[in-house]
Amino acid sequence: MLTMNYTYRIHPNATEQTELLEGMERCRGIYHYALGELKDWIAARQCPADRCSLEKESGGMGAIATGSLLC
Repeated sequence: MLTMNYTYRIHPNATEQTELLEGMERCRGIYHYALGELKDWIAARQCPADRCSLEKESGGMGAIATGSLLC
């Protein structure tokens, strides 16, 4: 099987370079914002199993039997 690869080059002028750089900067900012939100979300839901309080959980001991224990 023969696979052919193509490379397309762009040659932007100064105005297009500025627009491309601004777009890339926006993408970078959005990516880092989303990454920070994900990191915060994960950190807010961490609960070591040896420190989880059974009294504070909704459902009591029945929640343990059904596997719906949330920390």
